[in-house]
Amino acid sequence: MNRLKVRLAVVVTAALLCVAGLFTVPTPASAAQGDSGLVLAQTEIYKCAWIACAFVGLTTIDHRIPLWCWVDSPYPPYGRWFYIYTVGYVQAGRVEDQPSLPKCSTWAALGS
Repeated sequence: MNRLKVRLAVVVTAALLCVAGLFTVPTPASAAQGDSGLVLAQTEIYKCAWIACAFVGLTTIDHRIPLWCWVDSPYPPYGRWFYIYTVGYVQAGRVEDQPSLPKCSTWAALGS
């Protein structure tokens, strides 16, 4: 009798979990400004999204840095860049664990 109660409890619990799973609503991933990415050591930071812009600095160690948004360079060989708020741009290839971020709205708004 006790074994029957245990089996019944397992079946009922499994059924409830299945039914609960049917009614969950997936939420889309949110793109949040300020999420961090791992910017690698020796990454160059520029004032705009290509290397002919003013050089701002160089990272010395791998470091998690809050990133604001992304932009594709207007010059094809330079690809995608991330904007570090109030600091400058880093090439996306130098950022590991890239966060989901919104696209930068305008170049002028970022002081480029």
